[in-house]
Amino acid sequence: MSTMTENKTVKARVFELDFLRGLALLMMVLHHLIYDLRFLLKLDVFAFQETWWFDVLLQPFFLNIFLTVSGISCSFSRSNARRGLRLLLLASALSLVTFLASEWSTLNDYIFFNVLHVLAVGILLYAWITRMERRNRQGKDRVDVVLLIA
Repeated sequence: MSTMTENKTVKARVFELDFLRGLALLMMVLHHLIYDLRFLLKLDVFAFQETWWFDVLLQPFFLNIFLTVSGISCSFSRSNARRGLRLLLLASALSLVTFLASEWSTLNDYIFFNVLHVLAVGILLYAWITRMERRNRQGKDRVDVVLLIA
């Protein structure tokens, strides 16, 4: 006999999306750790961050994986507007904290608009467009053109 009740459904996970999301998240954490060690603690063992192959190839590659997987994941979520608003609130709080830290210290690392802001705006746009598409079934082609342009 199973420990789960019959009325609970198990949500199927997409392994590939979870793997790519985890890989992109790991690379983002490593990038920020290396940045902090190099520029805040002045450890000069991570000079590769200033090379062209890191700036032009590696960093945009993992950033695009992260944003693409996040965009695909929006199609599986039912509460994109709420999630987008929470993320926008979190990103705005991060901007406020870094602004205050830059004002009160010698650090000049104010984050005005970063990946979290891009992700929040993208999720909110997706929520708005899908809502318009559901409300206006005959205008589906117009919404698809807007999505294509965006």
